Amino acid sequence: KSKSFAKLGEFGFDSSNIESVLDDIQESEGKPVNDVGVEEVLDRLLSSTDQTAPGPSASPSKAAAPPPQQGLFNSGELGRAAFLKNRPMQGPSASSNQFGLLGDASEAHGGGVGGGGAGGEGKSGLFDKVAEVGAEKPRPKQADLEGVAITYNDFIGRLMRPESKDLAKLVRTFISSILGPNGDGSPPGRNQSVDYDFYGSHMLQRRCELFFKEMETKMSVHVSWKDLGEGGLTSARNNLEKYVMTKIYDIAMAGQANPEEDARLSHRMELLSFIPPEALEVNPNLRNEVVWQIAQDELRRMREYKAPGDKIHCVVKCCSVIFSVLNLKRGNDDTSRPGADDFLPIFIYVVLKANVPSLHSNCEYIQNYHNPQALMSKSGYCFVNLRSAIEFILTLDASVLNMDEEAFNSELAASEERMATKYK
Repeated sequence: KSKSFAKLGEFGFDSSNIESVLDDIQESEGKPVNDVGVEEVLDRLLSSTDQTAPGPSASPSKAAAPPPQQGLFNSGELGRAAFLKNRPMQGPSASSNQFGLLGDASEAHGGGVGGGGAGGEGKSGLFDKVAEVGAEKPRPKQADLEGVAITYNDFIGRLMRPESKDLAKLVRTFISSILGPNGDGSPPGRNQSVDYDFYGSHMLQRRCELFFKEMETKMSVHVSWKDLGEGGLTSARNNLEKYVMTKIYDIAMAGQANPEEDARLSHRMELLSFIPPEALEVNPNLRNEVVWQIAQDELRRMREYKAPGDKIHCVVKCCSVIFSVLNLKRGNDDTSRPGADDFLPIFIYVVLKANVPSLHSNCEYIQNYHNPQALMSKSGYCFVNLRSAIEFILTLDASVLNMDEEAFNSELAASEERMATKYK
C-alpha cells in the first residue's frame, strides 16, 4: 500500500483517493492490498469522473496576454503539415474543447488546436470531462430518437439471430470474396467450387467502404435492427467494421504496409531520442517521466490489435493519460490551467520516445479503413495530433526547437555515430 501511495503520489493523486480505490478493489474483488497492482489503481483513478478537480468558484479577471514565443509553436511547421492540409478535420475551428478533451461543449467555440490555456469570464471546470476521453459510455440527449450504443458482444448476438440471417449471409459472402476458399486471399483452385465472386485484395479499400455503407443502410430499415436508433446503428456499423477487419486484417494491412517509410520514421525517432522535454517547450511544472512512460506503453499497444477502431483507441488512451495528469497539475486560477498548448509538446515527446514499430503503416491503415464519421470525434482529434506529431518529427531541426543550434548539431552528430556503430 505504501508503494502505491508513493508511486501514484507522483501523479498528483491525493492519498485519500488512492486509499478509497484500494479499499474498493479489496471489497469488490476480494484481493489482498499487497496483490493490487499500481496500474489497476491508476486505471480506476483515471476513469473516475469524481477524480477531476472542481473549477474555481468565481471567474478571475483575464490574464494579460503572454509575450510571443519563438520555437515550436511560432514555427508554423504543424500548420504546414501535408496531412492536415489534405485531410482536414471537422472544420478550421476543430479543437480539443470541441471534443470534450479539455472541457464543456460550451467552450468549443474558443479556437483551434492551440486554443487551450487561460479561460474567460463564466468558464469553469475546464478539465471536468477529461476522464471521459476514450470512454464508450453513450451520452444521448434524446435517447428515444438517437438510441443507445451496443457492445461488440451484443452486436454479434444480434447478428446471429435467425431473423438476421440475411445480413449474416451478406457478411460471410463479403469476407469470403476477400479470403477465398483457402482463407488466405488466394483464388479458388480448379477443383474448388464457390457460390460467390472472388476478388481478393483488388480495390479492397473501396469495396470495404461501399460494403459498410450499404450494410448501415440495410440495418437502418431491417426489422431486427431499425429499433436501435441513430446511436445504436452507428455503434453497430463500427462493430461490423471490427468483425470484418479482424477477419481480413492480414490482407488489408499488407496493402497499407510501407516498410521503407516505417524504417525511415523509426530511424528518425531513434536518431532524435536525445531531444529533452525542454527543447519542445514542455512546461517544467508538468514534467513526469513515470506518467509519460505509461502513455508510451498505451501507444505501443496499437500493434496488438487488428481492428482500426481498437488501434485508434490506444491513441486515445495515450492522450487520456496525458490530459488526466494535466488536470491534476492545474492550479486554482485560469491563468495556471494547462491547456492544449501544454498537451501538444508532451504528446510529441511521448510519440518520439515510444518509437512505435510500423507506425506509419498503422496510421495509413486507420485512415483508410476506419469509419470516417468516427474520425470527426475525440478519437479523430487525437489521431490528427498523432499524424501532425509524426510530420513534425520528420521535419524538425534546430530552428523549431528551444535548443541552441550548435548543441543540437553536436548531439545529432553523436547520435548518428552511435547508430552507425550499432547497425554496422
